[in-house]
Amino acid sequence: MRHALGFFAFVFILTLSSACTPQVIVPKSTTSSQSSLASKFATVNSGYAGPYQMVAEAFANKQYETCIDLATQAMDAEGATVEGLTFRGISYAKLNEPWYAFSDLLIATQIDYNVFTLSNLGNALRMFGYCARAADAFEQALILKPNDVSLLLNLASSYACYGDLNSANENFAKAIPNFPQDPVAFTIAATLKSQQGDSESAVKAARKAIELDPNYLPAYKVLSVACRGIDDKSCVQEAEMFYKRHIGQTYKSRRTATHQKVSK
Repeated sequence: MRHALGFFAFVFILTLSSACTPQVIVPKSTTSSQSSLASKFATVNSGYAGPYQMVAEAFANKQYETCIDLATQAMDAEGATVEGLTFRGISYAKLNEPWYAFSDLLIATQIDYNVFTLSNLGNALRMFGYCARAADAFEQALILKPNDVSLLLNLASSYACYGDLNSANENFAKAIPNFPQDPVAFTIAATLKSQQGDSESAVKAARKAIELDPNYLPAYKVLSVACRGIDDKSCVQEAEMFYKRHIGQTYKSRRTATHQKVSK
């Protein structure tokens, strides 16, 4: 089972599903109440000590380059750890460095093959368009934790990401009895409805996702697509304007951080 994921021959592609962008953070030991939903990395545990406390703080503050440096220093001193590899791997993903992200997150699964390391690898793969491989990771995670709602939603999102709507709907239906009031879940619902041609239902689901979290960007991308389906131009413009403005702010912050680092 461990080698079911194999070693990947990566061909970089930029096609990215609307609901496939990771949102928050990383692991250590995580309780069931903290399980990660689709498009979210496992939540940071606050119980870090020593160098990993600084790593976690840098990550929480979105100082991803600093996080990478600190995690590298910690592992140079203590050896590779799941915590260090995961913080560093997801930071690489946040900085649009897929090769380094995949390498770290894959090694993390080899050190500790569990639901959270597999989920983080799956989220990173899907983030950069490797949706079939992401589905493999979530299938393996479901073997370890059957019927978990967050894993089912992640798997449904991965199938939808590469166009297997039958499998996406099958796994989505399994999650419905415990459907969470979470923006990611409603974004996945909107994505599936949009791909099935039900644009009106897709708009409603996307708007529900935005109501739950106005800052969850993938919902705006899905809303834009759904609004095109019902020919609502004002809705399309509103969704795209918010998304582009936020992305612009993110790039500006990243350039500022890089400049400050170089200036030191």
